[in-house]
Amino acid sequence: SELADTSGTYGVDYMEGVSLDQVWLTNHADINHVDLIKIDVEMYEMQVLNGAIYLLCNAVVDQIVMEVEFLKPQNNGGAMLPCSFSAMQNQLEKIGYDIWDTRREQCYTGKDLKAMPADVLFVLEDTSMSPAQRLRGTTSNPCQRFDLEA
Repeated sequence: SELADTSGTYGVDYMEGVSLDQVWLTNHADINHVDLIKIDVEMYEMQVLNGAIYLLCNAVVDQIVMEVEFLKPQNNGGAMLPCSFSAMQNQLEKIGYDIWDTRREQCYTGKDLKAMPADVLFVLEDTSMSPAQRLRGTTSNPCQRFDLEA
């Protein structure tokens, strides 16, 4: 057809982005418990997590489902990516998350990314209080700068 683009080039769309923290702090700061967050942004997971740090530290977010297939070296041709899985995993582990497969059958903490399924599940170990509350007063508290009650 005459309308088909055969050059392999795609257009560029621009849109205004809003972080999860902006939505939560502006409209839903009274919510202190979230069952599940699903993140599927193909290589920009770290940016999403950085934009949700107030929420992740000050509310109890039970589970985070994240697609990691595009972060695997065998799937991206070894290119430099805007997201480092190990940095992302390290950040979430510091605030109390373990990494599982989506059926909660196998824990992947400390395992290589190649061994993981396409989607992984980060599960908050202690859901009795927010990470900011639990880590308050500890020497290596990644939530200290973001603690809304400190």
